[in-house]
Amino acid sequence: MGTVDLSGGPEFAAADGKGSVFDNLEDESLVLKIDAPRLTVEQRWKQRLANRRAAWPWMRANPVCSLGAAAK
Repeated sequence: MGTVDLSGGPEFAAADGKGSVFDNLEDESLVLKIDAPRLTVEQRWKQRLANRRAAWPWMRANPVCSLGAAAK
């Protein structure tokens, strides 16, 4: 058990059941791929359409993971 420094404000998280957790940082418009067993951030994706619904290419390859956003 431990913590992961996300360097931002997490909003929603979803696990893929294979050891990865995906989380979005609302304040930085980023989506993170976190290696849960190692407690490290593996990848960061910049959201191209901030404050709008967006689809990321990896979501098509990983349909188990689903993140959503709505404009304020």
